[in-house]
Amino acid sequence: MENIPTAVKGVSLSLMGSQSTGLADPISDVDLKVNVLSLEQKSARGPSTGIGRPENRNLVRRKLAQVSKYLRGQGFKNHVIIAHANNPLLKVRHAASGVDFQIVFSQSTSTQEVIIRQLMDEHPQLKDVFMVLKAALAARRLNEPAIGGLGSYPLFMLVAAGLKRGAVPVRADHFTALKRVVHRWARDQTEVHCFQVGVNIYQKGKQPSQTTRQARRHQEMDEV
Repeated sequence: MENIPTAVKGVSLSLMGSQSTGLADPISDVDLKVNVLSLEQKSARGPSTGIGRPENRNLVRRKLAQVSKYLRGQGFKNHVIIAHANNPLLKVRHAASGVDFQIVFSQSTSTQEVIIRQLMDEHPQLKDVFMVLKAALAARRLNEPAIGGLGSYPLFMLVAAGLKRGAVPVRADHFTALKRVVHRWARDQTEVHCFQVGVNIYQKGKQPSQTTRQARRHQEMDEV
């Protein structure tokens, strides 16, 4: 991967996403950002001249195809090119290790990454609550934006907003923080219906019996 800028002229490569912010889990793919240097210089002069301009799309697609061609010769397989997205991307898997990579052609995400780190410093529970909800969504493939799911960054910001608006104390335990976030979404009429999608959250060691769950179901739905 580190040789992409050498093999494909006019681009640079940097780490982005969960691997950069510390939000990666053991099965997270590796997100890499490819900058087309000529467009990066243009975007510095204003958003109307950068990667999003229609006249620059063909250049981005050519670079995307060149990166894909190079990686095919380096032992990467399962190439999926999404060229018409706002940020064109290439998904590949390293055949020998099985590690998935997502290579995105986009402008700088450094501002987002700074905000993520600041919010995690402000709310100690944020990372773990986010990871639990991310895993719950992933179990039903509700975490894939390409098919209408909720991506990691929007989910992270929803959790951060839930902690802020729920006034979760810094010293609150993680289960309390998780409950406050879910309750806040429900009070704001966010369309996250835990019982309809089969997501149940219980404090460790205090999972009720099936009979108790049925008896309390309507009460819980009113409270959540």
